Amino acid sequence: MQSTISSVSLPRSPEGNDAGLSRDGAVGKAAIPGEKLTKPESKPMNADNIKSQMRKGMLEFCVLLLLRRGAAYASDIIGRLREAELIVVEGTLYPLLTRLKNDGLLAYEWRESTQGPPRKYYSLTQAGEEFLASLDASWTELARTVAHLKRESPGRLPLQREESGR
Repeated sequence: MQSTISSVSLPRSPEGNDAGLSRDGAVGKAAIPGEKLTKPESKPMNADNIKSQMRKGMLEFCVLLLLRRGAAYASDIIGRLREAELIVVEGTLYPLLTRLKNDGLLAYEWRESTQGPPRKYYSLTQAGEEFLASLDASWTELARTVAHLKRESPGRLPLQREESGR
């Protein structure tokens, strides 16, 4: 019996698992002596995907930074992020706010609105402020590292050349 991974036929081991897969199904870890290691099929790098992942990674930090200024409701947070050129939709923000609340980093209160139903205003808790301070320290360190590496890189990045020609 054979199975296929990344268009490569692999024999089945006596234990019934594919060669190159550990007993738990992980690729690249030989759990049985003599198993061949295989590499899963990879897709080419996509700059848009990388940028999207970077934005997602920074979203929590950005939301906490905004709430450091004071309580805000979701639409206000989305608007302020948009002003900073970070486009976020409600379907992304609401689950994040719920997770941050459940983690004890945010609290909320309902406030009456002159334009419709009451609104849920989110604010930082003490734990949220401490967490934000930790993220800020990490961001400062990361930004310093990236700046150092950019200074040490020979030449300029292509985008920088285009912008300097304007």
